[in-house]
Amino acid sequence: MSEFYKRAHIGLALVIGFFSGKYLAQTMGHHGSEFFSGGFMLGFIVSRYLLNKLFGSSSD
Repeated sequence: MSEFYKRAHIGLALVIGFFSGKYLAQTMGHHGSEFFSGGFMLGFIVSRYLLNKLFGSSSD
């Protein structure tokens, strides 16, 4: 796996996790940190899917 691919995957997962956690917190009236772990997991899955679509499957 290339270094760029690894960093993009982690960065996208963090960004998606942050915004999904923030959205859920505002929607449900809780603190954002309560949803960050679930959001990060969602970000991990979505970023893996998006990067595999853009760059092809990288299983190195």
